[in-house]
Parts: sequence; C-alpha cells; structure tokens
Amino acid sequence: MKNSVELEKVCRELGIGCRILFKEESVNIIKKVFDKYKVGKKSGHLAIQFDSISIPLNGNEFTYSSHLNNEPIYVFFDQENNNRNEVILIDSSQRLGEIMENSFGMEYFVTNKKFSYLIAINWYVIEGAGIAKDWMKGLVGNGE
Repeated sequence: MKNSVELEKVCRELGIGCRILFKEESVNIIKKVFDKYKVGKKSGHLAIQFDSISIPLNGNEFTYSSHLNNEPIYVFFDQENNNRNEVILIDSSQRLGEIMENSFGMEYFVTNKKFSYLIAINWYVIEGAGIAKDWMKGLVGNGE
C-alpha cells in the first residue's frame, strides 16, 4: 500500500481531515521545498543535511509534532519509489504523531503551507530546518 493511502486511511479512522493532492500540485510543492532547503537525501534514510539539526527518533517519534503550530501540513515521502511525487495534506500538524503511531513505519518529510520549516523523519533521527530548529534545540540530546 502506498504511504499516502495508508495515512489517508488512518486519518479517516481518527477523524482527522486530509486529502491526497493531485500529482501536478504535489510535484510543485516537493520541488519548492527541496529547492528552499537544499535537501541532501531524497530517498533511503531521508535527510536534509544542510543548515539543520537532529534529535533522536527514539523518545520523540510520536511526540515531536506537539511542538508544531497547529495548522495544516504537507507530508511526502521517498522520491525514488512508488511514493514519489505524492503529497498528502493533513489538517492538524499536532496530531501527526497520533497518525504515525497508528500507521505502519515509514520515512517522510513534513512542512507547512508557508514552507517555514522542513522536518525529515527517517529510521534513526528527526531532522529539522527553518523554524523547526527553534524548538528542536531544546530537545537535542534529551530523548524526550
């Protein structure tokens, strides 16, 4: 099952609004985000690698989203497999941890509609750029 379809299913079960965007809109969003944040790894252990900081996945995986402003977010995935060029718009950023806790494991990117931050989640770390670095600095090494 594609990651976007899995997230859409979980959102529906949890009563969280979401929708999978059309391919053209998805491609434009991904390009803008990758260009803005100079993303280094777009597939296989996703990583920003430029002007970013990381916190451990362990202890933060399902709670980090509580630090985000509660707003709609874009979530997208590895760009070299069947999930490429797909973006899902989720209505509540702060419920993303709950969504992921009820989904099968996946690596993904998260940004808001203003592209004021980018977060990359892989099997080992949560990496943030833009305004996400502000709250992440307080979690570095805490394994909160």
